[in-house]
Amino acid sequence: RFHSNLHFGNILIADEASSIDARISDVGLHGPADEQRSPTDYYGKLQFTAPEILRKEKPEETKICKFYQAADIYSFGIIMAMFSTGKMPFSDRKDDERLSEDICNKNLRPEICKELMPQVYYELMTKCLSSIPEQRPSANELNLLLRKWISELGDKPNFSEIAFQFHEANDKKWEPTVIISTS
Repeated sequence: RFHSNLHFGNILIADEASSIDARISDVGLHGPADEQRSPTDYYGKLQFTAPEILRKEKPEETKICKFYQAADIYSFGIIMAMFSTGKMPFSDRKDDERLSEDICNKNLRPEICKELMPQVYYELMTKCLSSIPEQRPSANELNLLLRKWISELGDKPNFSEIAFQFHEANDKKWEPTVIISTS
């Protein structure tokens, strides 16, 4: 399965500040309600849209699901960047053809401060944002990795490398941010 419109407004997080319980919303509901469309039509926010989608590439018939899942993984990488900075991606730019061209042709990605965040977080985010879809993690790989992080960052004291990196980032004042939007 794939979403085709993954962005921060479609991620629902429980009210508690420390919650790790997140849900994806707007599954299959995007696009004009009065139009017939293929399940592979893509309606997304430009800043969160993968370069291959912006280039209007068409997947092989047998690889449609994998193609759009890779695009969703790219969108997840943009969400990771947004959570790490507390800023909308490319907020200093117009949502126009020029932004789209820069994302596709100049490999434009959100600005982040690599030194403040855990190395494992940065590495996953940049892997998700690869301009080559085959180099992005699969949804299954992403799920397994995030579950591992959650397990290692749980309530019990843990001295794993992942836990160390996240604690060290907190000492540097890296604060992943959840952005509340009323729109």
